[in-house]
Amino acid sequence: MGGRRPPQSSYVRGNAMPSHTTLSTTALFSLVLLVLPLAQGANFRWLDSSPARHFSDRDWQLLGDSVDLALNTGRDGQRFEWSNPDTGSSGTLEPAPATRRYASSGCRRLKMENHAGNESSRSVHTFCRQEDGSWKIAR
Repeated sequence: MGGRRPPQSSYVRGNAMPSHTTLSTTALFSLVLLVLPLAQGANFRWLDSSPARHFSDRDWQLLGDSVDLALNTGRDGQRFEWSNPDTGSSGTLEPAPATRRYASSGCRRLKMENHAGNESSRSVHTFCRQEDGSWKIAR
């Protein structure tokens, strides 16, 4: 499983919590990495084909930096790309308006597509800005 760790960019830092429940990006990525070894015998078999299981430390850093850039400066619909020529891992990010539930909470959706090894994944996450300027994933 290598030395994969979740990104330590500003969007995963901070302790302030908005009024709705949030799960930090660090916790989410850590959970994914913890359950990967259990995937063979449990209902988590979908994680076997997750590109994140192939990410290097540098991949996580590049992804995290791109998430920060997209959330902090990106216009809705603007496309951001990241890639690591050393590993072949890559991805695209596209900010979008938050759903009505989170619209007044300083939140944004982020459409993500990542590739590593022979695997790809697409997902959409809602990130909410914390008082210290960091971002956390809303549950």
